Amino acid sequence: AHHGFAAVVVLNRRARLPHAAEVIVLTTDSRQDSPSVARRRVRRACEWLRMRGVRVLYKKMDSTLHGNVVAEVEAIRDAAGFACALVCPANPAQGRVVRRGVLFVRGKKAAALRAHFAAQGLRQATAIRLPVRAGEISAAIRSKARFLIADAVNRRDLACLARAALDAPAPALLAGSAGLAATLAELLAGKDAPSTRRS
Repeated sequence: AHHGFAAVVVLNRRARLPHAAEVIVLTTDSRQDSPSVARRRVRRACEWLRMRGVRVLYKKMDSTLHGNVVAEVEAIRDAAGFACALVCPANPAQGRVVRRGVLFVRGKKAAALRAHFAAQGLRQATAIRLPVRAGEISAAIRSKARFLIADAVNRRDLACLARAALDAPAPALLAGSAGLAATLAELLAGKDAPSTRRS
């Protein structure tokens, strides 16, 4: 909405969507569920969105990693036909950055992402390290890596991730916090985003 889109939050999937809706926010309410239940809910949500012609999907996750991140990201990636998932929980505006694969919250180490996601069942991941470069991200996507974990410490890094996913030759799912979501919205709205032309 901040970037001019008509946005609607869906609380009841049986309700009729407004015709003007350009962005649909749909909760799976699965943070406290078991991974298997979370996967089922996410797959149903993907089907619901597909039936309504939604073309761009974004997986919003908690920037401090609460919930079934791996189960839900992998479920969306597979159900919606994405080649890979590009995952970054950074939200620099709230003091949450990812450096060398470690999430820091206001300067304090919160989690080593690879270990955290491995504990949730992730078997293999590819790292995108600082400085974030479009060429490196594109190469990782082309390499058929299925789960990319990216560093980001500022808006330029987030913009580079979002642009690389949008421009990828194979469909890439963006999964992140409100920081990456806002950057994606800015790019989709065609507004000036921090320069991403570093390769």
